[in-house]
Amino acid sequence: MSNGFNKKFTKGQELQLPTVNGHNPLIEEHLRLPYTHFEILYCPGRKAPVYSAVNIDGDGFVEIVRGADKWVYEDEISHSLQIGDDFYTLTKQAFHRGHIVRRIDPCWGHDAALAVEDTFHYTNACPQHCKFNPAIWLELERNILDNGAVNGDENLSVFAGPVISDMDKPFIKHVNGDRIFIPSRFWKVVYWNKADGRRAAVGFMQSQESLIGEYLDHGFREEKVSRD
Repeated sequence: MSNGFNKKFTKGQELQLPTVNGHNPLIEEHLRLPYTHFEILYCPGRKAPVYSAVNIDGDGFVEIVRGADKWVYEDEISHSLQIGDDFYTLTKQAFHRGHIVRRIDPCWGHDAALAVEDTFHYTNACPQHCKFNPAIWLELERNILDNGAVNGDENLSVFAGPVISDMDKPFIKHVNGDRIFIPSRFWKVVYWNKADGRRAAVGFMQSQESLIGEYLDHGFREEKVSRD
């Protein structure tokens, strides 16, 4: 059984998960999906994660050689509410399946191999431009894991996700009769405990807006969701 995110993973005070407070009506409908060492808050309406929360154990890290990627649907959600291979094939790999929880972030402990497999659910992916995913975003991920966790034998808790906005534009073509909205920005927040017991955090925001313009339908703008 998947154990999800451990709120008491870092020493000291229990770390609470982010809350969705209704300020963004686009993500009012969401589902919690626990996996091995991480979990996803997923928005079916946007076919995207609202955020991910992952525990990283630098001391218990297990190196697993990457084989052929095998992405799978999350069976708890209708497959039609997830962005699958049809979209990425249509874009001719202009967009990658961008891991929100990096493949090797939860790769620790006796169930490290299962954790790696869990990161290949479509619910843990978001369209990222081919120049953004393997360069800009990956470099940030490497710094967090290699410098922040493994080299220092540290326990980290990391939250990340796309910025879901009513200003987002859809891909220029329909996919299976539906519009796929592409986020322009992604965020990541890292929590850890210092040697003196104090809690520390650092946040990042990175944009792919300059890379995706030609792939978007600029004549379409999603209607704002009204709230009574």
